Parts: sequence; structure tokens; C-alpha cells
Amino acid sequence: MKNTKIEHSINKGNLILVNKSHPYKEKNQLELIPISNNKNGISLNANAATVFNYMMQDMHYQEKIIPVSGYRTLEEQRNIFYQTMKAHGEIYTRKYVALPGCSEHQAGYAIDLTWKSGDEDFICPDFLTEGICEDFRQRASFYGYIERYPKGKEEITGI
Repeated sequence: MKNTKIEHSINKGNLILVNKSHPYKEKNQLELIPISNNKNGISLNANAATVFNYMMQDMHYQEKIIPVSGYRTLEEQRNIFYQTMKAHGEIYTRKYVALPGCSEHQAGYAIDLTWKSGDEDFICPDFLTEGICEDFRQRASFYGYIERYPKGKEEITGI
């Protein structure tokens, strides 16, 4: 029997792993489109944005849940990391901000959300575990979205 080498990849299509142990490796130019109903110019991968737009409209949460961050370039991630480091120090930054080159935002699939409170935080958005935020969490998986960094899982996620 012939020995065949099997190639293993942790990145298959839109199923990719990005973290400090697995930096993002850009392969192609990303097709990005803006998400609807946002005043911050946030874009996502075209497929992720299309589903996100539909999900928000279907759930009727456009005015209650606010996107605060989507796709970021490597340079934008660097700026966020180092500006947060200056403003809040190393411990805070490493707790809440991915290392440059190791952010899921660079792939165009990640979006940070907060509930509309009038005092939204870009670095550490507040997304409650009750009410509309909890309802959103429960329903988002039906659209293919998951909560990537749940409270209590910091040991596993690193964020």
C-alpha cells in the first residue's frame, strides 16, 4: 500500500482559527461590505455582513444592539493595541485586546457588539447576560454566529 501524506490545515474556507498561537495569514484580498444601520463605517466579509444584516433585521434589534467594531487591518489592530497600552497599561490591554496579527477582526468575520446605553465602550463593549442581549446570544447561533469570548472562558480563549 502506498503511503500518502495527508496535509493538515486548521484553516478551511471561513472556518479559521486566529489567536496568539495561530496568527492570521492573509491569502487574498478580502471582499468587504459595510453592515447596515451603522454610523461607524464598520465592514465585514461579504458573507458575514449579509447574514449579520439579515439577522439584525429579522430580530428587530437594529436600534438596540450596536456594532462597535468589525474588520480591522493589521495597522488598525496595532494602533488599537498600542493606544490601549498607553491609556490603560499592559494588564488591561492583554486582557481585552488581541495582539496585532492575532486578531479575528483581520479575517473580516468578527464583530464586537454592545447594547445601546449612550456610553458605549469600544475596547470592552458591555453586552449583558439578560434581556435583549441574552435573547440575541441565544438566537445568533441559528444564523451562524457564536459568542467567541464568553465570560468565564478567559483561561481557554486568552481574551
